[in-house]
Amino acid sequence: MNNKNERFNPYGVELTVVVISLHPPVAPAAIKIRALRALSLKEHHSVSNRILKFFMTGVILCGGASSRMGSDKGLLLRNGKHWVMHTAALMKDCGLSYVVSVAGHNILDYQQVLPGATLICDDPSLQVGGPLKGILSVNLAMPAEDLLVLAVDMQEMKPYFLQQIIDASKENDAQAILFKHDDQVEPLCAWYRADGLHHVLQLVLQGLLQRFSMHHVLSYLKTKIIPVGDDPAFLNFNTPEDLSQL
Repeated sequence: MNNKNERFNPYGVELTVVVISLHPPVAPAAIKIRALRALSLKEHHSVSNRILKFFMTGVILCGGASSRMGSDKGLLLRNGKHWVMHTAALMKDCGLSYVVSVAGHNILDYQQVLPGATLICDDPSLQVGGPLKGILSVNLAMPAEDLLVLAVDMQEMKPYFLQQIIDASKENDAQAILFKHDDQVEPLCAWYRADGLHHVLQLVLQGLLQRFSMHHVLSYLKTKIIPVGDDPAFLNFNTPEDLSQL
């Protein structure tokens, strides 16, 4: 059945994105994906101007192609548990409710691994690529939520760093808070304020966002950077060879 959370649809507007949790598992041919109450792209901007209170939700990004790994990274096993389960536990350790951003073709697999979790599919109406598509799809489904985003391939991430971001978000007027290590910012372990994501969405709708990399997106947001040293928490595991470091 659909997992309905009242914070997903506080405005009484019909939603167009897919937010589902299936119980019990069903055969792929029998799946009838239904949208919860969602914001259409045209409605999203006007609604965003009426948001008075923001919430924070964790987002586990699992929707990538995993072309270098050769299989879905969120479904890989580590110590007998799927990667997405480790990341979900990390979110819970920080006191966050979370959603899982997935590609539509593997939604049944994730439903079986995390029964009862809220799964948000990439919205096909968004003409963007990469992680930005997953993040904006979640923003469309949950327009009042600030998002703490974590890529599922950051398997060494520690609660301490996520808590740093959470604490910084309470004392800051930035639209994005992220870490910088090895002279590189990490946009997939980061907090994004809802109004900043609304702004990015409008750039997409107006055809003004020519590149979809998260590093480019950050140039349109007011950011706070937290410098960190060389820490394995920020390792990305993208290829089978990288797994030897786990």
